[in-house]
Amino acid sequence: HNAFGSSELIIEKAVVRPRHVEIQVFADKSGNTIYLGERDCSIQRRHQKVVEEAPCPVMTPELRVAMGQAAVEAAKAVDYVGAGTVEFLLDEAGEFYFLEMNTRLQVEHPVTEMVTGYDLVEWQIRVARGETLPAEQDDIELFGHAIEVRLYAEDPTAGFLPSTGDIKLFSVPEGAGIRVDSGVETGDEVTPFYDAMIAKVITYGETREDARLKMVSALRETALFGPENNRDFLIDVLGQDQFISGEATTAFIGDNYGDAYSPRPVRTSDLAVAAATQHILAMENHHSQSASVNEELLDWTSMGRVTDTRRYQVEEESVDVSLVPIDVGDYEVAVGSETHQVVIVDINECDLTVEIDGLAEHYH
Repeated sequence: HNAFGSSELIIEKAVVRPRHVEIQVFADKSGNTIYLGERDCSIQRRHQKVVEEAPCPVMTPELRVAMGQAAVEAAKAVDYVGAGTVEFLLDEAGEFYFLEMNTRLQVEHPVTEMVTGYDLVEWQIRVARGETLPAEQDDIELFGHAIEVRLYAEDPTAGFLPSTGDIKLFSVPEGAGIRVDSGVETGDEVTPFYDAMIAKVITYGETREDARLKMVSALRETALFGPENNRDFLIDVLGQDQFISGEATTAFIGDNYGDAYSPRPVRTSDLAVAAATQHILAMENHHSQSASVNEELLDWTSMGRVTDTRRYQVEEESVDVSLVPIDVGDYEVAVGSETHQVVIVDINECDLTVEIDGLAEHYH
């Protein structure tokens, strides 16, 4: 009372472990305003979105209409024109609470485009020209499921600190249901002067699980060498039970990872594959320089097969790996007390298919 001259007490409701659900709205200069479904952006770290999807896994038709109409009313109240996003917190009981409105097209707009079939950038241009919206509310139908992840140049193992440097190689897969919006390519430099996001990877599937599996596959086939990045962290997120079941809230990353991500330990089989790959590449290089050498004599001396020993640094430890060629591309590899048979099945600039102890594995 003394500080403000008023005895009025304002109480705010605390929503514990909510979902972050936002509604895409669009308005033209003729007064038409519609909503194009919702996006669930609950998986975020320090209020920075990491994974977004459409539709929201727990959405019902009734709740979508209620949230959509609330968003449209908010936009109309300020005579809004163009693309906008009305953000809500959604609690476990299905109650939603207005958070804020973003008066722009957002980073995650591709997931809405995927499930509605509309190009929202085109819509913005049409509206700016004074045209009416290309669709009415009854035209908006959601089909399938889309997921977007933000590929950041950051080090998840060091508290997600931004990372910089030259991009030695950036390669992302192409294919049906995969879209990549990127701002960099091989040979570019990531500087500290811009946001750490370097690409958005978006996948579409008929079901949420289709989209999730396609995203895991796309990320596994993504190569980014140079700056530290969150690719492996994203793959880990997509494999968490809570994400798979569609139950993640805004507390997801804090609950599952805390302040940093600890990657899975390097397996002995990974080191065996690394040694075999380096060996076959060295042999190919040697081969190209000495074309007269009979293939069967490669790796042979008068003493028999040559054992190639390599040392790798894993965390704080040095690990010795001994490799004995059995045949071209076929190796017996000892890593500490474990022995693996590694067969190089296929190798090119970005992809590696191997058989480890008879089981096929793909590296990228």
